[in-house]
Amino acid sequence: MRMWEISAYGERFLRADKELGFCLNGFVYADNANNALLRAIALARQDWPEISQAERVDFPRPVINAEEMHVVTGELSGVE
Repeated sequence: MRMWEISAYGERFLRADKELGFCLNGFVYADNANNALLRAIALARQDWPEISQAERVDFPRPVINAEEMHVVTGELSGVE
């Protein structure tokens, strides 16, 4: 399993009768890029259940698009 850095955005999500968008950025562990994006979306959905609107089959529907996805190599470190 590898660590992935994810950058994605969502558009046309309804919340409190308003159409909104969002940015999704972070790090997840997954076997491949597709699973990394799915995992990031699942994690975000825990706090924002409106993200489930993207699973509808009718059109037009909200969308989530991946902007960038990178495998993180090396060690992450901080400065004390």
